[in-house]
Amino acid sequence: MTTPSKQKRPPRRIDGSKSFDELTPLQQRVVKFMVDNGKSQWDAVNEGLVSEASVALWRKENIMAWCDSYRATIPPTPEELAARAREGLNALLNSSIRVVQDTLVNGEGNPTSLKAAQWVLDGIFAQAAPPKKVEPARGMEPQNAEAELAAVLQLVKR
Repeated sequence: MTTPSKQKRPPRRIDGSKSFDELTPLQQRVVKFMVDNGKSQWDAVNEGLVSEASVALWRKENIMAWCDSYRATIPPTPEELAARAREGLNALLNSSIRVVQDTLVNGEGNPTSLKAAQWVLDGIFAQAAPPKKVEPARGMEPQNAEAELAAVLQLVKR
């Protein structure tokens, strides 16, 4: 008499197309840990945030998709916004030069386009120019800190 062999069920598949808000609190905690610290899902296991079984069930592809979803919800930093603005301004450089060149060569052009092109070129020039040296106001000359400290110590010794 043969006994029926026990068949292994395939592991459940977890959908990686969920947005960050649709994840369970544990999944959200793991994703935040990974993105904020630049670590892997296995580092989260080592830190004791989640079990190995859960990570294996979620699959790497799903976790990476969840991390991408979380990154999309994080607002950009001021530095990132400034970099994007600079990139956008630099992307307009060739068009602005062409507008000014066409106006100079042909002697005709749209005044609004010319003003916009000049504004873009001024902005790019301001980025490329070295920072201006700030001169102290009258009566506010920089002090020699060591000499001032020495004078204070002389007064204290008396």
